[in-house]
Amino acid sequence: IMEHVARTVGRPLEEVMQLNFYKEGDKTPFGDTIGKDGFNWTVPQLFKQLQESTKYQDRKKAVQEYNAKNRWTKKGIAISTVKYPMGTTFYQSGALICIYGDGSVLVSSGGCELGQGLATKVALVVADTLKCDLKKISVGDRDTAKVPNNTCTGGSGTSECSSEAAILAANKLVAALKPYRDGKTWDEACAAAVAGGAQLMATAFWQNGGTSNNDPYATYGACTSEVMVDVLTGEVRVDRVDILMDLGTQLDAAVDIGQLQGGFVMAMGYLLTEQVMYDDQGTQLNLGTWEYKIPSAYDIPVEFNVSLLKDSPNPVGVKGS
Repeated sequence: IMEHVARTVGRPLEEVMQLNFYKEGDKTPFGDTIGKDGFNWTVPQLFKQLQESTKYQDRKKAVQEYNAKNRWTKKGIAISTVKYPMGTTFYQSGALICIYGDGSVLVSSGGCELGQGLATKVALVVADTLKCDLKKISVGDRDTAKVPNNTCTGGSGTSECSSEAAILAANKLVAALKPYRDGKTWDEACAAAVAGGAQLMATAFWQNGGTSNNDPYATYGACTSEVMVDVLTGEVRVDRVDILMDLGTQLDAAVDIGQLQGGFVMAMGYLLTEQVMYDDQGTQLNLGTWEYKIPSAYDIPVEFNVSLLKDSPNPVGVKGS
């Protein structure tokens, strides 16, 4: 629709997009008011910053020049934005933390580690709260015998919910260790606390109370993509992708960048190569990768840049995330 409007009125697509961005005070179809009760809005900043950092307008002209000179291969370049509302009030999680006499720490939380980095984030926030070495922290498997009544893991909200429960439990242990910390190393303090009969086991449970908005916050992003198409064979090469995301103050930036890279490649496969096909009897035709093509190492962008917006804490997120 935006492309059609831009062509019809003879204006750049980016200009039409920008004119239709939300503004402070707008209410979304999801029942959220932009700028109200911590619901921040950074898409305009991402949109502007990404165009400047990638020299988007210069590259757009270069693409037009390339297409004018080349008959059998053509290039395209585009910019897009994304907004993902986070309905975090659904989530609830508990945490159990045990500190042992040798200084080791075992954390059990209500979230499942599925490769999304939940255990890493929980370990990081516990180490930060206890002020101990991250190497001392171990995160156990999800076990309802230890931590019951958690919501399911999914939808991008479980990591921060489990992290907040772990922070609350760790704060109780900070208070329990306080009489033993003066002038002692972490291991010495733990040994002294055990000898002194201190309780070094704590639990906590957390559910996001929400705000006046239907979703407490949203995550935002902008992306530019440049591709080349061979018009004779249909071969597509993704030459360059630049992603800039606002994920607040990240609980673990490295984990989040990995998630963004993986998410992009999954979406690229969905759009370019993957298609589930059935015959007229409803039998699936592509039962393996001979017919169903997932992205390989040779399909990812030749140049793939993923970065996170700096100095943009989430006003209503766990530790600003």
